[in-house]
Amino acid sequence: MDINKTFTVHCMRVASSVTAPDPSILSQRLRDYLAGDTVRGVEVSVDESTVGDSGTLNAIDWQVDEEDAEDIRHRVELAYEKSTFLVFVLLSRSLLLLYAPAPIRNAVVRFLAQTFDTRISPLIPNPATLISVFETWLGDGGLSTKKDVIIALGFGDKIPGEGLRSIDIAIPAEDVGGFVGEGENFSDNLAAYMDKHLALNMKHAGVRIVKIACGGFVLGGGKMKLLDEAASAVVLNGISLEHI
Repeated sequence: MDINKTFTVHCMRVASSVTAPDPSILSQRLRDYLAGDTVRGVEVSVDESTVGDSGTLNAIDWQVDEEDAEDIRHRVELAYEKSTFLVFVLLSRSLLLLYAPAPIRNAVVRFLAQTFDTRISPLIPNPATLISVFETWLGDGGLSTKKDVIIALGFGDKIPGEGLRSIDIAIPAEDVGGFVGEGENFSDNLAAYMDKHLALNMKHAGVRIVKIACGGFVLGGGKMKLLDEAASAVVLNGISLEHI
């Protein structure tokens, strides 16, 4: 999995009865679709004016990794004149990851929905999933990265006027270990600390963890960025379990 790239995350469930065409066929069909091939009746094209400075589409490389029957991955590379974008279809996890500007993302989503006869929807991990992924990462050696942790809290949609809607909690790398104890949860210790020192009840129904950034990943708001390849399995397993 590519690191240091921000992917939008989507749920994409594909029935086991659906068989994908050969990658070379998929590659050509997607290229035709993005170009708005009128012979095939495609109504939507993605031209240079909609993708900024990326230029024209030069090539599409569609690869399928089937070494692990329980983790089949489609990796699609869209090579434009000045930029390269990525698409990952993780069938066994029912996940779709997109690294591309909105016009291309939207077109690819429509293409995949038609090709695999499925519905695709944005996946925004809930607070429980975010903290579970983070705590699993910590337990798998995340503390050794010695990076600061930033946890974003949101306060719901019913705040009037210019009220505070979110805050970021920044925890220096050297202090992260203090919130991790034998048989204790990071989230419980952090909640106790915030309640004691800032009178902020993190367990209140109106307070939600909406984003976590650490040495291994950034996750929240329907987006994912891996900062360490070792965090890949933890993050993907965590967010895929949410919609099983």
